[in-house]
Formats: sequence, C-alpha cells, structure tokens
Amino acid sequence: MSTLYSPKIKTDGLVFMFDTRNKKSYPGEPTTNYGPASFGDWATEGTAERLALGNSYEGQPTYNCRTEVGASYKGLYKTVSGLRTAAGSSGTVTVSCMVRNNNSTSYNMFAYIGHDFTSTRNIAANSDWQKVQWTVNQSSMNNDYVEFRPYTNNASIYLEMTMPMVEVNKGHATQFVDGTRSATQGLIDRTGNTTIDLSNVSFDSNAQMTFDGTDDYIDLGNLGLGAGAFTVSAVIYPTLASTYHVFFRKGDSSTSNDNMDWSMGYDYNQFHVRTQNASVSINEYAGANFVNNYGHVALTYDGSTIRMYLNGSEVSNKTVTLANNYSNYSIGRGINNYANLTVKALAVYNKTLTAAEILQNYNATKSRFGL
Repeated sequence: MSTLYSPKIKTDGLVFMFDTRNKKSYPGEPTTNYGPASFGDWATEGTAERLALGNSYEGQPTYNCRTEVGASYKGLYKTVSGLRTAAGSSGTVTVSCMVRNNNSTSYNMFAYIGHDFTSTRNIAANSDWQKVQWTVNQSSMNNDYVEFRPYTNNASIYLEMTMPMVEVNKGHATQFVDGTRSATQGLIDRTGNTTIDLSNVSFDSNAQMTFDGTDDYIDLGNLGLGAGAFTVSAVIYPTLASTYHVFFRKGDSSTSNDNMDWSMGYDYNQFHVRTQNASVSINEYAGANFVNNYGHVALTYDGSTIRMYLNGSEVSNKTVTLANNYSNYSIGRGINNYANLTVKALAVYNKTLTAAEILQNYNATKSRFGL
C-alpha cells in the first residue's frame, strides 16, 4: 500500500496506523506560520539578492540569500504585521528555515527579530540541509521586523534557504507549513479511517509528539474492533514508572479500572496486559533496557488467547475472554494516571497476526530505532 511508511509492514487487516517518521503521517506540530506566503513577499536589502534556484527541499522552493562585494551584511527582510501583538507582552517569537551552503568556505548566518540581533549559526562548507532557528522574547523586540542575513561583509557569497517559519510562543521551530496546521492536521491515520486530535499532546524541542505523564493522551474513538480478534503493534519509548502506566486502552473517558475492557501498559521493567477490574493481569519482565529505550511491543487476541510480544518474540500468553463493554480507544490515558512516554509508530489490526507477521513488523522498524 503506497500510503504506508514501509512495504515491509504487514498491511492486511489494518484499521488504524500512524508513523511519526513518515512525513505524510506526521506533518508536524500544530502551529501558525506568521511569515509571508512566498519568497516574493520578502524584500532584499541593498545589493542583496533573492534568486530562485529551481531546486526544492521536501516540496518547498529554495532561494539564494546572497550578498555581494560592496554590500554590508545585506539580506532578506519583511515587516510581519501584528507579530508582537500575536506573541503577547511576555511571549516569544521563533524564526527558522532550512539552509545549506554550496560554497567551499563555511559562513555564518544570523537573524534580526524585531531588530533584536541574534547569535550566529555556522553553516559548514558544502553542507547538507540543516535547520537553523532563533528565539527571542517579545519584550526585546521594538518592531515587527524579521530579517535573515549571511554574516559576511563585502563578499560575494550565498546561502541556499527555504521559506522561513515565523512562530509565536513555541520556543522552538516546527515543521514548515504555509499558513496554519491545526490540531487535527498534525498526525494522520494512514488508513484514512480516524481523525486524530493532538490538542491534548505535548511536543518536545524538536517538535516531536510526546506524552508528558501529566495529562497527555490521544482519543482514537471507535476503531470498530468489537469483541473479535485484533492486534496492536507499536514502537514506544517508556520512561521509568513505579506504578502501572497505560499506553493503549479500550474503555471510556474515565481512568477507572471499572471503565475499561483491557489495557496495555508497563511499570518498572515489566510489560503488562490487564483486563476489566484487573481480574486478569499478565506481567512479563521486559528486561533492564525496556525503559528509557525504544522497543517494539505487540498484543494479539484471537477470541480466547492473549499473546504478548517484545521486540518480535512472544514472551507470554494467557487464555481469557475479554469484555466488550466499550468501543473507545485511547493512547496514553491510564488508570488514574497518564503515561510518560513517546509513541513513534502504532498499528491496529482487526485480525490476529501470526508470530511470523509480528516479527515482520519488528524487522521493518528495528534498524530505524536501533532495536
């Protein structure tokens, strides 16, 4: 299936899937780009140049930000109307872009944000694309002016750059968007069956989705699994937890044991599956490296037997009849707590994958996450 990250991942029976390493699956953290909509809206200062190259970076056109002999620190600039007001009196403004240096000499680049001079970023000679970003406090800005410059005086050089992001109150740069990326546009179910809302999820300084262990979760709604066979397969990075933390759960919106059919979770170095009221609990030692590391976990159910897998191998099984009182599924919301973890990929199937198919999914992802 062309919509999935890897043709090696098992696709038959998929009802839900995302993968944050796939840009179609994870367009990026919800945000608004306050910057101009095209490079044509950016002015050039003095003898600086803005030259379209006909190249692209991930679909974005690229341009030269160039200075010339006789020019003094010239660059691209724009007054972004209402920028300081959008940030608020104690907010921040972050500007960023992707840059590469096609010259044989390294050069520095810097930005003015509201005429607040930022520190330089060194762009190595003959470099590949890299993200450069700067954040300033709104209080240090005296206008809405934003400028990018190669930090080289009286020299004929250029740096190739993409369209900039100009964001308020983020503190870090996010993935490029022309305009606004809403909470329901940041993470896409690659099967097209479910709308994912990231309103209740945190993001780290690399604009990657995280669950902070305080109040973060994703409500997936009804995946249509019912009481029949299913499989959950995921790559997670759990942090050390002294109590049972759930990363995937079938139940209502509360956090009570009484209000769920089953859950997958962990504590210390154990991987758990629990059923309603914890009447059946499978606790499997997952090894000293289970927490604070990436790992592949999977759960299968055929209507009578639960099987648990870690990094492609079956570690436990138990005969049990799972309750079917609820139809809602969620990530990160547990039993009177929230999980502190990162979920990089998650696939849900309406069938029982075989041991060979679980291993296939593991092998398709292990090199990417160092498993």
